[in-house]
Amino acid sequence: MKILLAIDDSPCSKRVIEAVGRRHWPAGTEMRILSVIEDPECAGEEECAAAAEKHGRSAANRCKRACQDLKEKCKEADIGYLVIGGGAAAQIIYSAQEWRADKVIIGAHGRTVCPHNFTGSVSRAVKESLGSMVEVIADAEPLALV
Repeated sequence: MKILLAIDDSPCSKRVIEAVGRRHWPAGTEMRILSVIEDPECAGEEECAAAAEKHGRSAANRCKRACQDLKEKCKEADIGYLVIGGGAAAQIIYSAQEWRADKVIIGAHGRTVCPHNFTGSVSRAVKESLGSMVEVIADAEPLALV
């Protein structure tokens, strides 16, 4: 089984890692932690390059910590990470398809929450594209998207 975990710097992403770590996964499960770095808003090319490098290092450190945490809890799983640039929803969808993930687990941090389903725009776009293979975590529990 291949599990793609999409995380960022939000508290909701921490809940994703916690929720996944509490579950029993079968031997041979592969997990890939994905962090997408969106283009920084900046004035000049040099400033943008420095900001992108800083965000990339921060994302890699966050992914390494998440890997270590999950390796302690999910001892039977093979766990790695990937940091890529681009639009979050598009890159999560692309990565899930390219890696042939069986499940995508993503958080909804509520920056653009819709009152009728409590999901944000990224999690909603990923769910709409990938369907039932997507699980959205909020408050450490999965949400069913309608």
